[in-house]
Amino acid sequence: MNNVELYKMKIFDNMSHCTLDEAIELFIDNIQYMDNIDIIFVDEKKGYNPIKSFINDYKIEKGMLSTPFVNDHFYIINQRIAIESAYNIKPKIAYFFDINLDTQIVSYMDANFRGKIGENLKQVSKVFAKKRKYASSVSLGPYLIENTLFKDSISDTVYDTMLNVFTILYNKHLRFKFLARYNAKRHTNKLINYNKTFYNSDMFEILRYRYKLIYLMLLKMVVIEFSNKTFESKARKIIEFSNNKLNKIMVGELILALEFFKKKNRPNFFGKFQKNNKNIIKDIKNAAWDIYHHRELESSMLHVKNKKADITISMLYSIDKRFNEIRKLLKLKMLVIDHSTNNYYPFYENTILQDTIKKFCLEKHFTLKQVKERNKSFNFNNIDSLIKITEKVLIEQII
Repeated sequence: MNNVELYKMKIFDNMSHCTLDEAIELFIDNIQYMDNIDIIFVDEKKGYNPIKSFINDYKIEKGMLSTPFVNDHFYIINQRIAIESAYNIKPKIAYFFDINLDTQIVSYMDANFRGKIGENLKQVSKVFAKKRKYASSVSLGPYLIENTLFKDSISDTVYDTMLNVFTILYNKHLRFKFLARYNAKRHTNKLINYNKTFYNSDMFEILRYRYKLIYLMLLKMVVIEFSNKTFESKARKIIEFSNNKLNKIMVGELILALEFFKKKNRPNFFGKFQKNNKNIIKDIKNAAWDIYHHRELESSMLHVKNKKADITISMLYSIDKRFNEIRKLLKLKMLVIDHSTNNYYPFYENTILQDTIKKFCLEKHFTLKQVKERNKSFNFNNIDSLIKITEKVLIEQII
């Protein structure tokens, strides 16, 4: 990260603490640095809610369908829109929906197709087959990634499940069922073949390391919880680990760790992280998948594109109460998308990390100098060894 990128990060951080008008003004003042930048800002008064009609159409009674933002009133800031705003021109923005289904929902839809599901879950499985105009935006990304990211091949079960779900969705597009099955098969094959091309690519390796990073942070969080008494000592250790050993500050995961360290009002999502749990490694891995799927909503707004849309709005549907509870702790107030560097920068509404840094005087770990040092020292190849070390410590703690 060079000096220009560091300066831009400082601007973005300042914008995240501004009102919408102040953020636009700050953007314009630094517009020479804002090439190929899209900023998704939420503002209930001046923002536009593009998913209101979608939510009203579905009237979901069970579970949670939501974006990763604190509210759905979006205002997009980029060079074109900033200039138009300066001249009081109302910007026109085209949105594309990326509707991700939790792996559990995909399993319910598959079971419904096979006729092997209880009456109480049939309505859940049919939610996204009700409206033709949105069916094409439904993504099975979480299911596909979770079942292929660390596998050498795609199993027949995964293929059949995806085929059945796409058949349900295509039934709303086509009059004849045999055409729905035919198109569902084409769609499934295309997606599977596309997925296979990335198996040995840098992109898939990055996705694997994203999951490993989340898993490592959850492991370390539990190890620290089991060996420390005070909130301050736990907070210091997880931040020092991030800065000194991992050489990477993962803001979202630090927020979750600090929420976990609180004795009061601890999220039920962490309920299985107990010393007497002999399956704790497996449970942490499963929890890491949930966090991964939520965090991938942020990156999909960078990578999922539509030729007719200016911006992609990603959503996730789940009926898992514990998972939905944790999703609320990681709501965005702003997301910066840098198309030049293919990076994105999330800014969260939850202030527990900032409050902790200030309370315990931990600012030294978050200076620009430290950012530079971490960027020089961070190495993906160290993650596997850190995972092995941390797993060993955790196993010793629970024996």
